[in-house]
Amino acid sequence: MAAAPLFVADMEALRKKLRMENVTLGDPAYDLLEEAVLRVRVGFIRQLTRARVVVLVGYTFSETPTDDDQVLRALANTTEVKWVRMELLRTLPSQFLDGNSAEAVFEEEAPFRMTDEVMRRSEIKRLEKEITDDMDLLSGSEIAGAESKARATTFSPATTPPRPSASVFNEDTVQVGGFDIP
Repeated sequence: MAAAPLFVADMEALRKKLRMENVTLGDPAYDLLEEAVLRVRVGFIRQLTRARVVVLVGYTFSETPTDDDQVLRALANTTEVKWVRMELLRTLPSQFLDGNSAEAVFEEEAPFRMTDEVMRRSEIKRLEKEITDDMDLLSGSEIAGAESKARATTFSPATTPPRPSASVFNEDTVQVGGFDIP
């Protein structure tokens, strides 16, 4: 029996959302897709509990959500797609490390084409953060628009570096034309 997505309608819809329509049953990449779907399915159940997943699956899915339940179901849907994409970013490149012609097949898959390893890792980290934030909302511990976690960013260094002249001159005085002025 093939793995099936929890929140996306079916495997065909998931392949379309991942822009992997060319990957069909029997392709090695399809096997990896099924494995990623299984890992994501188990991940949802482990992180949210089976009872919470049943509740979320019970909500009506709409491409244009209008109430809180539909928003949560749509969020679960998009989170599942992100999570499967992240799993594929982790596993697909390693399948083609042997340098055979399958590497060309991997490069043809637009959503997974990355210019270098740093870009791929950066995308994985970005997806991990988004998934973590989404899982907080899906778990019911957070309410959309009223998150309890403070998210702040600072652009200054943690400590102020010494001025270039600090090691030569006394920090309490300013030297002007060879004279110390307190």
